[in-house]
Amino acid sequence: MIFDSNAYPPESGRYGLALYLCTDVHNICGPSVAYWHAPVTQYAYLSASLTLAEQNIPVNTGTIPPPPYLKYTGETYLCYALISDSGKAYGNLPNSASCYGGGVTPVPPTPPTTSTCSINNGNDINVDLGTLDRAQMPTTPGGGTPKTVPISVVCSGDVAASVNMKLNYTPVTMGSTQAIPTSTTGVGVAVSYNDAVLTPSDSKPISFIIGSNTVNLDFAAIRDPAVAVKDIAAGAFTASAVLVMTQQ
Repeated sequence: MIFDSNAYPPESGRYGLALYLCTDVHNICGPSVAYWHAPVTQYAYLSASLTLAEQNIPVNTGTIPPPPYLKYTGETYLCYALISDSGKAYGNLPNSASCYGGGVTPVPPTPPTTSTCSINNGNDINVDLGTLDRAQMPTTPGGGTPKTVPISVVCSGDVAASVNMKLNYTPVTMGSTQAIPTSTTGVGVAVSYNDAVLTPSDSKPISFIIGSNTVNLDFAAIRDPAVAVKDIAAGAFTASAVLVMTQQ
């Protein structure tokens, strides 16, 4: 095993492994002495959320001999380095100068944690429930046909994003359901995720990949069974809540 379980790519991207050779011509291998690494011709995509030991990294052994200025007059060091497709080298030894001849950055012992996500491109999520018949309005979320709304979540960075999703609102209880109150007395909106109504006390863990993601929420208008249908005012109504995703 070239890299242990405490080594991660510095960021997600394409990398290869190159063999470094340093000859200790002055009893020290460092930036001022002769060193060489084999050419890198093979690369593979590595995820920054996985250790290097968990991933397959192409090994580049080189097909050309070391340059003639490498005179084996002293102790010689051999080691591998992770090379990005931009040419940056990352080592796995505590004293990188003893092998790499300097210019090599140590691989990080923990995965990078930089990632950011945008919900609905930063815009409000507007949901139109259409025309509803108050006499046909269910008293529970499962009593009717909810409107499924796909919420876009776009993440950028180096690692997958783990978030806790919450829906913040001051609930009104209708039967056994906590719902978002509306501007019409006796009518509420229940929002469900994976067939479970989201209450203000709920926190749902979700993992997002880097790139485009979708969270499907179900919106259903429900009627308070304690309010007579004739007492529910006709006309348009509004309701609001705040969707919060907190990155862990």
